Parts: sequence; structure tokens; C-alpha cells
Amino acid sequence: MKILSFIFPICMLLISCAGSLNNKQAIATINQLPISKKIALVEVDSSDQILDTLSITAYKYDAEGNKRWQKKNRLSEGFQSSHDSYYTKEEDLFYRLDSLPSNYSSIYETKRNKAGKITAATTRIQDGENSYEVNIKFTYTYKKGKISTLFIDAVQDTNTVHSETWYDAEENPVHEFHLMNQDTISKTIHHYKNNKLQSTTAFYSMLDSSKIITTYNEEEQAIKEKHYESTQALPHKEVEYFYDDNQVLQRTVEKNLLTNTRKHFKYLQL
Repeated sequence: MKILSFIFPICMLLISCAGSLNNKQAIATINQLPISKKIALVEVDSSDQILDTLSITAYKYDAEGNKRWQKKNRLSEGFQSSHDSYYTKEEDLFYRLDSLPSNYSSIYETKRNKAGKITAATTRIQDGENSYEVNIKFTYTYKKGKISTLFIDAVQDTNTVHSETWYDAEENPVHEFHLMNQDTISKTIHHYKNNKLQSTTAFYSMLDSSKIITTYNEEEQAIKEKHYESTQALPHKEVEYFYDDNQVLQRTVEKNLLTNTRKHFKYLQL
């Protein structure tokens, strides 16, 4: 449980590179911004009648239109949680507060050098009466002045997490590997055409082996996912994403290919 709590922030920040040197000051400034919009994620039936509200997410944008903050409240029955995320002007995450049931919370915060590169991060966790801290180290290598690889390492008690991201000549991430205690738990391959992301293939082996293939549109937004189990040659689930003319996500459809059933979800602006 403890080691899992900081794998997610490590994976999210594998390609983040810029940000503020003063997180407290940046947070105070962002807190003064008004809420720009709220989006509710709802499950609907085939007639578009709302069955359940799954989450409500609030957003703040700066004067240049950059996302600086979002707060997601998950409302699933039996498991409610809130997640506050703060972003730099480049829309890179630099601070995150997660609050979960049973008095569990975690704070993730990055440290940056004068060039804006993340050099380290800290996860502070409160689990009931127990609290502890996990330190995360970022190491870069360069080729012809551009990032070639990024290594991320974290240690908590006897557990270790090691992540590697390999970049192409345009600093696009091409291969990602995540290891726990020297065992590979996931790897991702990114495919590009004309410097635009076309698809990703992600392999997971922490519990049950699985694979997800995601394809993207011209704006590099996900349009379809295919989910595979390790022993299956054909996908057992597909997820499709639908956008409006302004490339704002409107709805998703999950298809269970084994039972030929579907779940429909809509994103409603409040």
C-alpha cells in the first residue's frame, strides 16, 4: 500500500520539465484566480437519462488560457475522494493534494533548479495516525543539448521504484519503463508521425498481465482505447472518446466486447 501511493505521481511527471521555483508563492497566486468552469462526469442510459454522477471537476485558467488548477471530487458510492492539482504556466503538475477515506491523504510536491527542470520531488503521506515521507530523485542525460533519457528513483523502507523514459531527437518520449523492486511492472511505447503522437501501447504486469493500445487524433487527444488480457489475441473492451468542434471532450462509450454491452458517459458543464 505504501509503495503504491507514490507510483502514480512518478508516472505522471515523467515528461514534465518546467515550472516555478517558489511553489508556495505560485499556489497563493493560483488560489486567487476565480473558478473558470465545472464539469460533471455522469453515466447515462441509451436515452441520455442520467443514471449516476461519478465526479465533479473544477478548473482555473490564467489570463493566457493556461490551466493552473483543477479539483476533482470523485462521488462513486462507497469511495469518495478529492484531488487538488496545481500547474505551472506550461501546465505541468507541481503540487497535488489527495484526500481519501479513512483519514488518508498525500501531498506531492516537486523541486526545480534555476533552469526549471525537476530535480527532486517529495510525497508526504498521512495514513491514519501514521505519517511518512518518500523522496524521489530525477536524473537527466542529454544528447546534442536535448534530453535523451530521464531516470526517476524512489525508495521507501525496503521498496524501490525505478522509472526510465527514453526520448527521440525532438524530445518526445518514445519508451517508458517502470520497475518495482527490480521487477518490471509496466512499459509504454509511443508512436509518432510527423512529430505528432499517433498511438501508445502500454503493457502492465503488476497484478494480471494486460495491454492497452490508445490511438490519437490530429490534436493528440485520445480517440480510442483497446484493452487486452495477457492470454487474449482480441480485445475484451474498447473505449471511444468524442469531442465537439472545439476539441472539448463531450462523451465516452465503453464497450464490453465479450458481453456486447455498453456504458455511456457524458461531460456536462455546470
